[in-house]
Amino acid sequence: MRHAKIPVILFLILLISCKGGDKGRMMHLGTWDHEKYGTLHVKFLKKSKTLQNYPCKRGKVRFHNNGQILSFKTTDQVSLDQGMVPSGSRIYMYPGGTPENVFLSADTEVQGYQISSRNRMLPWQLSLYCGGELRNFRSAIDLEIDGIPCSHRQDIELYPDGRLLSCHLSRGIQGKDNNFPAGSRIMMDRHGVPHPYSFPEHQAVSRLLNIEEHLSDPLVRAYEARLNGKLDSARKIVHPLQDKDYRNPLVHYELARIKRHRFIGGGKGTLESILYSSRHTWVDPYNVILAFFHAESLLFAVRNNIKAAEEDRVADYYYRAIERFEWVLELKPDYHAARMHLVDIYSHLPDNLGGDREKAEAHAKELLKYDPVWAARAEAILLPENAGLVDFWLRAGENFRDDPMALQELGRAYLYQGDVRNAKICFRKAMELEEGKCTLLLDLGRYHMKQLRKDKIMAGEHSSRAEAYLLEYIDTGPVNPHQAWCYAKLAWLKDLGGEENEGARLREEAKRLDMRFSREEAPPSLLLFISPGELFNEFESYFRP
Repeated sequence: MRHAKIPVILFLILLISCKGGDKGRMMHLGTWDHEKYGTLHVKFLKKSKTLQNYPCKRGKVRFHNNGQILSFKTTDQVSLDQGMVPSGSRIYMYPGGTPENVFLSADTEVQGYQISSRNRMLPWQLSLYCGGELRNFRSAIDLEIDGIPCSHRQDIELYPDGRLLSCHLSRGIQGKDNNFPAGSRIMMDRHGVPHPYSFPEHQAVSRLLNIEEHLSDPLVRAYEARLNGKLDSARKIVHPLQDKDYRNPLVHYELARIKRHRFIGGGKGTLESILYSSRHTWVDPYNVILAFFHAESLLFAVRNNIKAAEEDRVADYYYRAIERFEWVLELKPDYHAARMHLVDIYSHLPDNLGGDREKAEAHAKELLKYDPVWAARAEAILLPENAGLVDFWLRAGENFRDDPMALQELGRAYLYQGDVRNAKICFRKAMELEEGKCTLLLDLGRYHMKQLRKDKIMAGEHSSRAEAYLLEYIDTGPVNPHQAWCYAKLAWLKDLGGEENEGARLREEAKRLDMRFSREEAPPSLLLFISPGELFNEFESYFRP
């Protein structure tokens, strides 16, 4: 009987060795947590071989927690977009499986630039965006990019579209407002204008350009589920990621947006819970998208927290919101929506809650450096209770005719005065000039819904006009949560008109589009529904209707 067991044992050994595959050629050395990359697995490759389509040299190979290679040394050339990494180089990879940083073994050419392998301040010689575009590199020679003379002595940084982001100057240049001597480091804004290098501002731009690196598959699925009205499904996807992917700021961002979405839809979540998640986006404090969301969430909390006055938390929320919006401007001085919120807060609040008329005027004046229409919007906020608002925008409009934002503001000024005819003319023209202005149809719809409560004699006409604008907006194809809000309002109109069956049908359509459709009077902010990597630069006042 003992001899009969031997073939079985040999069979099991063979089976295990076949199943092990790479295990015989790779030894697991350990697992450790990295500040940037999270949980890593370090293995020793006993023999050079191709792993995940990359030629890996014998030695240590590091892996991301998702199984993708993090770093390895090449045994052969590796092709990049319009370039080659020479053999013997070390490559660090994004979790998605594309090269991030490259430690070159020899000079090479990538995407039209001669890149030096000589070590200077940093060990790597080139880095790429997750889409494969060249990001940072050490040039072998002085060169000129977009008319700017860049030195080979320091790294050169590009935007994803190939335009210059920052470099040290090989010779002095004259800017619009500054003289830049040779050797100084400059930053180029999106309009190609040079500015003195600023570390916080550079970090803000860097985080903004890096945002896609944090967009894991679960986050994308959760975001898409939420847009399709499946909020509870989105929550189930994101909730476990709080522990598994704690360092990822987009996990906390999406969870905060889910909580806020539930809150406006009548969910049982608390404002403190929303703020808890929005605060945790500060695992990446230089990300301007997340910094703005946290600041705006504080204003949302003040407006919606009825108990705030009893708990004496109002001043705390406002002061924190001011501090956060000021930080947003440290990161991105041309973030106009953030500056407008500060004008709004400083001009409307009393001194004991953070109000400061001089600061409001200073921020309004600062906007003139960037955009005259945004500056005019700030100046309009400083007018006393909409006094002369139509005249103000008629005068302002003479300087920028056919600007959709100016037309929007003139139309809203007409609505404040009850002049629907002129408001509609302005809104229609703004919509012709900019497709995104179709949300102005909701301004018209809401106006007639408000008048419906006030003017009982004309109630039928106001109801039919509100219905027409809501249906027209639905026809523009907005996101499901916005459509759901419209159908809920249509149901309300039908109920008021005594058509309960039709109202019930429309309410079911709202639920189909978004189980947690907004119960608020105004449509939900698009801040909740833009792509996680998109900068939100829209402004709606929390202090004026």
